[in-house]
Amino acid sequence: MTRIDDGVYVFAGDDESPRVHNIIQDPQVRIQIEGRIYPLRAVGVADLQVKRVFLEAMKAKYEHDLGFDPEFYQRAWDTGEFVLLRMEPR
Repeated sequence: MTRIDDGVYVFAGDDESPRVHNIIQDPQVRIQIEGRIYPLRAVGVADLQVKRVFLEAMKAKYEHDLGFDPEFYQRAWDTGEFVLLRMEPR
């Protein structure tokens, strides 16, 4: 999960993942942020500029996290399997 301006965005994986299929079937999701659970609606993001900003924000947010693999996100981007979701109020 990453905040960009006033929005909350989540990289959901590739377009073949079970998680993405489940969200397409029912976009009503719940996410936990700092111990609180929020009921939200997941909306797919197709705008390439928003996806680019998300990638840069992820790299900046996790640049010191040794478990973060920026190449993973780049590969997903390069192969077109980059599913980004914007979380909106229900």
